[in-house]
Amino acid sequence: MKISEMSMDQAGKLSDIYNQQVADIPHCYPLSPGEFKTGIISRNESAELKSEVIFTSDENGQITGFSHAAIVEFQKNGTENQEGLIRFLTYKSGCRNAGQALLEKSEEYLKGMGMDTIKAFRISYAHDTHYQFYHLGFGLVSDRAGHIPPLFLINGYEITGGEVFMERPHYQITEPEIPNKAVEILIEENPGNGTLPGLNVRAVKGEYEVGICKSFSVGEHSQSDEAQNWFFIKWLGVAEQEWRKGWGKYLLQKTLWEMKRIGYKNSIISANMINYRARLFYTNYGYKVADTAYEFTKSL
Repeated sequence: MKISEMSMDQAGKLSDIYNQQVADIPHCYPLSPGEFKTGIISRNESAELKSEVIFTSDENGQITGFSHAAIVEFQKNGTENQEGLIRFLTYKSGCRNAGQALLEKSEEYLKGMGMDTIKAFRISYAHDTHYQFYHLGFGLVSDRAGHIPPLFLINGYEITGGEVFMERPHYQITEPEIPNKAVEILIEENPGNGTLPGLNVRAVKGEYEVGICKSFSVGEHSQSDEAQNWFFIKWLGVAEQEWRKGWGKYLLQKTLWEMKRIGYKNSIISANMINYRARLFYTNYGYKVADTAYEFTKSL
């Protein structure tokens, strides 16, 4: 087995191993070499990556895995910070030595760059350091990739964050009854990269916002035909003084109704793994857990 460095320009060669390894992970769709190469470079601007490097494992001329390491610069509490980052790491199940070697090579590289902390599959709701096509842009490692989380855990990493993903495929819904007819409901379309638009469903009284539910097409992250049938609810919030008046349930169901009306078939939502209230709420209204994904951290 050989560990080599690959230039970012050659990253498209990794699409095959990527597609193989994410085939069983929800909402990870096959990519062409060009889509893979473009997607690992495209990112938001709230964090800056530098000193990026890709390592590959090679067995008899075949790529069996890869890791992607970088330094992330970000602001926290008004100060500049840096930490080591493993953006992605995967390897073929059964090629245990390849996974270990890729992880050790990434750690050696980041330690040599002066990093004393490494985050792997870093959680950031700005989606600024992630592969935009992977796992709805969250970038966390799925427990469906059964051999990856244990690799990090036995190498001294700790789980420091996570997200639970819940689905309602092929859902049926009737239009809900508004809790208070004095409140106005606004439906705002947000066109994007998907075939169908996203929506903001807002409940307002004049300038006062009672609550809002924001959703977007999974097609924002993939051009796959299947992805166009799914939408993701990215935010559901109700003003604290309006709690326990039925607005959370209403805004969720109104969003499901409106998205069904414009052509969507399936819904997905997520919650932080320790947000038990949200997880209980969504599962009480028809969502079922499809996946849990994690961030890992290690002090060197």
